[in-house]
Amino acid sequence: PHLPIWAATTTDGAYLKKPFHVIRAGYGETLYGPLNQSATGFTGSLFPQIFPELQISQAPDILHKLWCKVAINAAINPLTALYQCKNGELLNTAERRNTVADLCDEISRVANACDQPLFEQPLFDVVAHVAKQTAGNFSSMHQDILHQRPTEIEQITGFICDEATRH
Repeated sequence: PHLPIWAATTTDGAYLKKPFHVIRAGYGETLYGPLNQSATGFTGSLFPQIFPELQISQAPDILHKLWCKVAINAAINPLTALYQCKNGELLNTAERRNTVADLCDEISRVANACDQPLFEQPLFDVVAHVAKQTAGNFSSMHQDILHQRPTEIEQITGFICDEATRH
């Protein structure tokens, strides 16, 4: 507890083309912030200007940003892996849209039980927007399944399930 703990979340996208060859596939924003009291006294930038092409800034409430990120990922990633589809294809049929809507409702109820309000609009609207903005992309979980790699299911959906069980 005496050590400062920081967290970050990003909407940048990248993939490994081959060992030591990373392709930046999406340009977004990286937010970071303190996760515990020991980290809150720091006021400077954690990131020197060695990455000028990255949009990095400190978030006043990183825990909220992490909740928002996991909520969106929990609604998109497992379903794209299950349906073996691109992000935008989650909205193409009524059955898929309804599944996304049901999942967003469950995630929102868990977040509310944890006193973590997510967005000013319904989660489904945010997820639909993200799915449309990244319509041609395959989620990381879809890619992991395709390439027979371990997925982040425990870190994403598992977190939501653990919080649901706790509440």
